This record gives sequence, structure tokens and C-alpha cells, in this order.
Amino acid sequence: MGHIQSGGAAANEDPLAPEAVWPLWRALAKTFRFRSLLWRLIYSPSGYGWYGVDVISTLRTMPSGRRALAMLNGVPDLQLERLARLAELNARRNEAHWRMAALFYITVPGSLFVAGLQGAPEYTRDFVTAMGWIGTGLILFLMLQMLYYFATQWRARQVEAVIELERIARLSKPPEPAAKMKRRAAR
Repeated sequence: MGHIQSGGAAANEDPLAPEAVWPLWRALAKTFRFRSLLWRLIYSPSGYGWYGVDVISTLRTMPSGRRALAMLNGVPDLQLERLARLAELNARRNEAHWRMAALFYITVPGSLFVAGLQGAPEYTRDFVTAMGWIGTGLILFLMLQMLYYFATQWRARQVEAVIELERIARLSKPPEPAAKMKRRAAR
């Protein structure tokens, strides 16, 4: 695969071929990397917009959103529809990962802990005390892992939203019915 040209296809590919969507998909996903998320939320002026009601305008003004919209400019409608479906599928998969992580990292350990407090409170207290720094580190690791899953889900939804913004931008006034146009011409 070569350079991604305007329209999303690699330089020597047919932009309407089904496989031509993958280089553009990877480029879009790369634009919304996890590592840039904290920087954008804390240090970027566009990050402050996330704390208000209008998050659509912020999505259009943040650097990753602008880059993604520029990549989508000129993409044929068929490829844009394919990208939209990929983004939706990706977001659903990320949400499934988030739910699985919540179940295994929070619900199961929390339930076991509460059951231990109910069934054998002294043993549970001794176990937690014995874990010390290891237990604290494990809990911190699980919390950070959950934040990571949440952030990747959020980023997946951002990719989906940017594609939807491009689809909205392409909407135009529907053509008038032919009968209505004929009546106007007859006047």
C-alpha cells in the first residue's frame, strides 16, 4: 500500500474497490490514537470544549478531527458508506470490550470481595492486609486498564462521529419532483 491520496484510496488502487477502504480506515484510526487523548483534553484549547453542551463544534475544530475531515474530503459516497459501517462496527466492538472489562475487572472482583466480607470477614480483612502494596498496585492497574478501555471506546465513537459529520455535510436539498418542475415551467 502506498500513499493515501485525496479520496482515501492508495495511489494505485481503484477508489471504489471494496479493499480500497482499508488504507483509509487505518489512517482514520491512527488519527485518533489513545496517546493523543490526554494531551488534547488537558493542553489543547479544543479540549476545553468537551466540557460544554456543543461537542460537535469541538470535534470539527480539534486537530485530529480536522485531519480526519480532510482525509474524508473527496472520498466517494460508496466508500464513505463503507467507512461509516466499519466505524459503527468498530464502536460496537469497543463497547463490547468495555462491557467485558467492566464485568471481569469490577463486577467479579467486587462481588467476590463483598461475598468474602459477608461469609468470612476476618479472613477477608487478613487477606486484604496481607496484600499490602501488591494489592494496591493491582487495584491501580485495574483502574488504569478500565480508563484505557473507556478512552478507546470514546475514541472509536469519535471516528464514527467524524464520518457522520462528513455524511451530514454532503446532504443537499432533495430534488423537486418532476411534476412540480413541469408546472413551474408551464407558468
